[in-house]
This record gives sequence, C-alpha cells and structure tokens, in this order.
Amino acid sequence: MTIAATILAFCQQIYTQKDSMHGIAHIERLLEKSNQYIKLTDTTVLAIWLHGLIETHESKIRELLSSYNLPLETIIQIAKDSLKNKYPVTFEGSLIHDMHLLEGNDDFLFIKSILTGYARGQTLAETRDYYLNFLYKKHKCAFPENQALFEKREQRTWELFHAISFLIEHPCKELEETLIFTVNACIDADNEKSVLLHSIRVCQQLFGKGYPVPILQAALMCDITQETKIKINDIRQKFGDFQANLIHSLTILNMEINKDSNNLYLDEVEKIKKLSLFNAPN
Repeated sequence: MTIAATILAFCQQIYTQKDSMHGIAHIERLLEKSNQYIKLTDTTVLAIWLHGLIETHESKIRELLSSYNLPLETIIQIAKDSLKNKYPVTFEGSLIHDMHLLEGNDDFLFIKSILTGYARGQTLAETRDYYLNFLYKKHKCAFPENQALFEKREQRTWELFHAISFLIEHPCKELEETLIFTVNACIDADNEKSVLLHSIRVCQQLFGKGYPVPILQAALMCDITQETKIKINDIRQKFGDFQANLIHSLTILNMEINKDSNNLYLDEVEKIKKLSLFNAPN
C-alpha cells in the first residue's frame, strides 16, 4: 500500500462518518476550489485531506506521516492554517483557509448551515440562531479580495435566513422537508442569481396569501429543474403528481413555447385547475 492509499484509507474511514457538509464531498470541493488558484502539490493535497482531522487525530497523523519521507511539520502547519477558526501563517495555508470559507457557490454558507443543522436534529430556529450567534461575522479571509467576496456571501446568508422567517415562526414538517430537498439540490448550482432566495420568496408570498401546502411546496422547488440536476421525475417520486405537474407547467411557461409544448402546458394547467387545492382559500 502506498502512502497516498494509506492516508486515503485513514481519512475515508473517518470522513464517511461525518455529515455531507463535512465528509468526503467537502474535501473534494475544497480540492477543486483550491486548484483554481494554486497548483496543488502532494504537500497541499495531504494538508487538505487532513485538515478536518488534525484537531482530533494529530497524534495518529504524525505517526502515519513520520513513517515516510514527507515534510511532516509543513503538512501539519498547512492543515492547521486552513481551519476557519485559525489565523494562517503559511501562504498555502492562507489560501486554503480562504477557500474553506469560500467553498461552494454564493448560497453555500446558508446551504451548509441548513443541512448541518438538519443532520444534527436542530429546528430551523436553532440553526438560524447558531449561525447568527457563532458564525456570522466571526471569520475573516487572509486575503482582502477574498474577504470582500466572503462578506457578500454572509450578507446573502443573512437574507436567506430572513426569508425563511415565516417557516421558523410557523413550523411545517412538509415545507421543512421540501426546503431540505431544495437546499440539497442547490449545492452544486452554478449561476449568478440565487435560485434559493427567489424560490423562498415566492413561497413566502404565497404563504402570506393562505395557499395550501402542496402549492407552497411547488413554489419552493419552482426553479430547481431548470437550474440544478433535479428532474421532474425526482420531484414526482418524492412529493407526488400535483407538485410535479405544477412545476412542470411553470417550467414550460418559462421556456420558448412552440405549438406542441403550448398545448401540453394548457393541458397541464387544466388538470391542475380541476384540483381543489389549486385555489387559495377566501
């Protein structure tokens, strides 16, 4: 077994026990993001793999690395520097530290908070309060240009938490499950607009008008089939025909409509109108 395989096996054993925001997918996102700014060396790759374990498994990491001809102290220092709650001292650690804070897309701080809170069994109120009390404006990037971007992302996160206030104040299991589904779908969304913020605000407006839960669920998912990897059949399987048909109709309406698709859209609208749930209560 090579050193890479040895360390990989050690890391995978631990990372597979972590939630989706702190497991192997997190390492892969960090590797991809860091590689956009510097040429990753064996030292920096090892540091990225080990950063999530360095505070709890440092002695084991030292034991593993000391068996090989590797810059042990450099790897450990970079791994420690890359942690969000540390002030980095090495260049490589500073860059990875910033990439750690800027992981994912512009909505990722919100996405990570929601999914981590959900994995830990927190309510939406508890997740919001944890972010505002312990994370919001508590971290800084090493490089000024990265800090400016990070502050914009923090502002976006605040807006998203503010937008879900109606769900926090009026808990609804079905809508919370739909939010988790939508947030999961948006992890890899790559666009300038916030699919999440737009969808949540649409849902918020319909909620204020008294529309029933199935329509509110469709509102929360209104753009994900256009902007993410989620397909209509995924929604149909998870939530049912009503929500899938409504989203499908909205998607067709937003497309360049030809004669055939226009007929399909009208057919879908007529089906939905026949359902009593379509109309808001008086």
